[in-house]
Amino acid sequence: MKQVVFFILSIISIFSALMVISRKNVVHSALSLVLLFFSTSGLFVLIGAELVAALQIFLYAGAIIVIYLFVIMMIDLRKGTTDDIGTMPKMFIVGAGVLFFAEIIYLLSKANYSGIKDIYSGEKIKELGGMTGVLAKIMYTKYLYPFEIVSLILLIAMIGAIVLAKRADKK
Repeated sequence: MKQVVFFILSIISIFSALMVISRKNVVHSALSLVLLFFSTSGLFVLIGAELVAALQIFLYAGAIIVIYLFVIMMIDLRKGTTDDIGTMPKMFIVGAGVLFFAEIIYLLSKANYSGIKDIYSGEKIKELGGMTGVLAKIMYTKYLYPFEIVSLILLIAMIGAIVLAKRADKK
């Protein structure tokens, strides 16, 4: 049953990711991105990472999409279109995409998957206090300084957004 759900969620993820990059309407792309976030969250639930799944929904499907939609509302979508781009940049984009996928295929073919089951075994996770306990232990011991730096960056971004919104409100 898990495999069937995995394949359904994977197909939804791939389809919605393709919709994000292929839609000309940016609002439709943002809605496809929400679907991608929810299907990815379902994949996290399948591997037993419920906390990461919840964070995926709260942070990405909630906060990040609101920011995207805020930016979409602030810009004038009629000014520039993809028709303004010449053929050379389009060829470069297609070439970069092909190169990117070739690199992914190469890396997946060279990957060593032995030992992955041992790292994520249920006994080891239960011993460390569940996935939330494992994540908290790692985040607040080994990665404390990067965690604090990210929180400061987010604080600065929030203050910057407030300043920009106040300036736009005065005009």
